[in-house]
Amino acid sequence: MLALPSANTKGYTTSTASARSHGAHALTASVCSRRAHRRSLLRPPALLRRRATSFATGAIDRQRLTAAENEAIRNVVKLQEEVGLQVVTDGEFRRGTYSDSFTISGISGVSVELTEDTGLDAARHHTATAWRGAFPRWSTASHWNGPQNAADFRFLKSLTERTPKITLPGPCYIHYRAGRANISRDAYPDLDAFWSDLTAAYAQEMRSLAEVGCTYLQIDETSLVKLGDPRVQALLEERGDDWRDLLRDLYRRSQRGRRRRAGRHDGRRPHLPQPGPELAGRRRL
Repeated sequence: MLALPSANTKGYTTSTASARSHGAHALTASVCSRRAHRRSLLRPPALLRRRATSFATGAIDRQRLTAAENEAIRNVVKLQEEVGLQVVTDGEFRRGTYSDSFTISGISGVSVELTEDTGLDAARHHTATAWRGAFPRWSTASHWNGPQNAADFRFLKSLTERTPKITLPGPCYIHYRAGRANISRDAYPDLDAFWSDLTAAYAQEMRSLAEVGCTYLQIDETSLVKLGDPRVQALLEERGDDWRDLLRDLYRRSQRGRRRRAGRHDGRRPHLPQPGPELAGRRRL
């Protein structure tokens, strides 16, 4: 039996053997034809070293890093085919985090800031884990920066006769990490305009993927289901965001207008609080 290693969005690594302890089934050729892998795949140690040391220090250039990524992607596509998956991905091997592919690079007017001390303290008070790392900040009105994933998808598609899939971080994640306080009121006095610009940028990115043959897109919308967690509700309200408004008006608006085949990954974990009655019937948008 072949195990398909994976990495979840928090950076911990798992395999099908460990996943089985949480209720998942091992991946075998007999069942994989009805399944698709939903997370990033475990990066090969050699690729991690090239990115973290050689590329970061300037020992190798972007061309050599891309060559290493291409070789790792070829291998992981072959692995997915060997275990019987009919939908394959590039493992997100070109990304440092799942949001790298579009949050900052694909949208103008956005910068990355380190987590502020107050926000980090508040997260520690309300939740089991803090909101670590960086978050997006809007200083000007946003526009699409042009295709960010089309070339990567084209390379993936060239490697397989099976259905190639690519993922994008969901638009709700961007607001969830930023909050109203980090969206310029000069640029967006009304959040309606913010959501209109953001979803327009997503629509253009999705269109660019369709133009190179993408028929299966996964939206990683890991923030939506968290609105059912009382600890997250308290944290959002403390920073001035009403989670009820986000669910009822804003986040649902970001889900409209999809016409191509798309899957939404909400990132639920069996060991975390599950959505309450407020989210009943709203998982399928």
